[in-house]
Parts: sequence; C-alpha cells; structure tokens
Amino acid sequence: MRERHSRPPKKKPPQEATGRERQFLNAALKQGSRVTLQTRDGEEISGTIAEFSEPAIELVLDNGEQHRIQKSSLRWVNVVQRKESDDSE
Repeated sequence: MRERHSRPPKKKPPQEATGRERQFLNAALKQGSRVTLQTRDGEEISGTIAEFSEPAIELVLDNGEQHRIQKSSLRWVNVVQRKESDDSE
C-alpha cells in the first residue's frame, strides 16, 4: 500500500507580484504618514516617504535630510503616525 504524502503548503507570491507593497507605500506617501523602517542589521530609521521605486525608498528625516534606503536591506516598514487631515466638517 502506498503512503499518501501531504503536499507542501503553496508559496505566497512575492510582494511585488501582488502589488500590495506598492499600494502600502503609495498610501503612506500620499497621506504624508510617518513611517519607521528597520534594516536587516537592526537600525530603525523614521521619517516620511519622499518617493519610492522598485529598488529603494527615499525618506525625509526629522532634520530635513533625505535618506535613500535599498529595499533589499530592509526587514520591515511600519506606519507610525498618519498625518491628520486638515479638512473641517
């Protein structure tokens, strides 16, 4: 009698294939949200996204400097604070 082997779990598609990474970064950019990035070596960098591309994210730090970080060196990106809307109702 043959033993049945369970199939390995299906792999999730890479973030860039789903478009979720681009949606997340685009929303943070448009909203002017403050984000924190953690690099693979544990350094945390906070600021607002000035622009992003396939290989990198450019942040504006609190002191006004721009800092370009390669996505391949990142562990995670987190929205820390959303910019409050100036709309009065």
